[in-house]
Amino acid sequence: MGSSLWKVPRLRRFAMGVAAAIVFIVPARSMDAELIGKPPSEIIERYGAPDRLFIEQTASDTDHFIVLLYADYRYFYFYENELWQIRVDERSEHTLSGVSIGDLVDDVAFEIGPPDWNRDSGESASFRLPDHDHPVELRVYVDGDGLIHDIYLYRMDF
Repeated sequence: MGSSLWKVPRLRRFAMGVAAAIVFIVPARSMDAELIGKPPSEIIERYGAPDRLFIEQTASDTDHFIVLLYADYRYFYFYENELWQIRVDERSEHTLSGVSIGDLVDDVAFEIGPPDWNRDSGESASFRLPDHDHPVELRVYVDGDGLIHDIYLYRMDF
């Protein structure tokens, strides 16, 4: 009838087991605050060359970010040769500090703690993340149902 797994050569069974273990053990799409402060060379070494490079003005008229944009909608914002901010938008499958597009903001608040709400520039909630080398904040933008559609992780000491 059907072929049994035991009929597959040992090496192939071993390789399939290792591949399955890697899929469940290594969260390749997760990024965390440990990237904040890294130079562009480390980000490019880790993720490869970006698909696009552009400049974005900061809140100050005199300062600008250099932004590396990847095809999978990861944005890395650099200032003075250090990573200051990471963004994933609604098209991305990546997570920032364990938060994903489509998560409920209430679920994030349950895990991280209560947010500070900002309703001036769109509905957003900010969560301060302790225990990092820099003061770090996670900001999520939500729709009317409380679903997250944009995520930023950034240094607060700009």
